[in-house]
Amino acid sequence: EMFCGSSAVMVACGGRHTLVLTALGLAHGGLVWSCGSGDFGQVGHGDQATHLVLTLVAEERFKDALVVMVAAGGGHSVALGTDGTVWTWGLNNFGQLGHNDAHNRLVPTQLVGGVLGGSGAVLVSAGGFHTVAVMIDGALWAW
Repeated sequence: EMFCGSSAVMVACGGRHTLVLTALGLAHGGLVWSCGSGDFGQVGHGDQATHLVLTLVAEERFKDALVVMVAAGGGHSVALGTDGTVWTWGLNNFGQLGHNDAHNRLVPTQLVGGVLGGSGAVLVSAGGFHTVAVMIDGALWAW
């Protein structure tokens, strides 16, 4: 059964990949599924393969974070945890992943430290080659 019996609650379409967030319950975050081109790791499965069917992004990739939102850019992906954590993966040629380097990531990688001013995020969005987050304190961060 698709999505392990859960329902899709959000979909995000990137340049050549798609992310789906499914619900586990009202008090929990969801599971992230992806398909499409993995040229830069944007599907988050640890490889650069193309996945023709929606495939679960391993839950352990997000550590203990419960994912409540996903966004897809041109060649990168973003997830938001209930605790305000931000996770990015895929193409990083312009720093769109927010890790202060230009290295692509094949799996979801948490933004750490004071990268976002020490405040948690409440909303994320991804453009072709950039990412934006709205923080709990109302600040807007773009990278």
